[in-house]
Amino acid sequence: MNIFNFEFKRLLKSCIIWSLVCGALITLFMSLFPTMEDMGMKQIVNDKMGGMPVEILKAFNIDSSMDFTDIFNYLGYAIQYIAMASAVYGAILGVNSLIREESQGTIEFLYSKPINRLKIVTSKLCAIVAIFYVYILIIGTITMGVCYMVKPE
Repeated sequence: MNIFNFEFKRLLKSCIIWSLVCGALITLFMSLFPTMEDMGMKQIVNDKMGGMPVEILKAFNIDSSMDFTDIFNYLGYAIQYIAMASAVYGAILGVNSLIREESQGTIEFLYSKPINRLKIVTSKLCAIVAIFYVYILIIGTITMGVCYMVKPE
């Protein structure tokens, strides 16, 4: 349990930073939503999609009548960038979990304790999952709040 607590506390600062940056991106994207209806975005997207071959649209499972004036369609478009950033953050968490111990030389200290390797890896993995869950909760809360603020009447 000590490894879990230590790892959780160590990763919490980066989790908050990543959450705030991604939350700012969501806020930026969603603050542009009210202007989508005024700019005639539905017609612009339909014109662009109409010019693409039907086979390409089917290959990527794209509906030719995408409506960015609908908040759910626009959120789906905006959230894809946040999903990519979240995947990068998850990869960073996973890769750095044991590499940091090896590069700092603290893995020998952990091995000298009466704890087996499985317990070390499991504790670190549980801490990473908990941190990523906190990240997802923060991002979800920010997304719901911003969507509630910019939704049409």
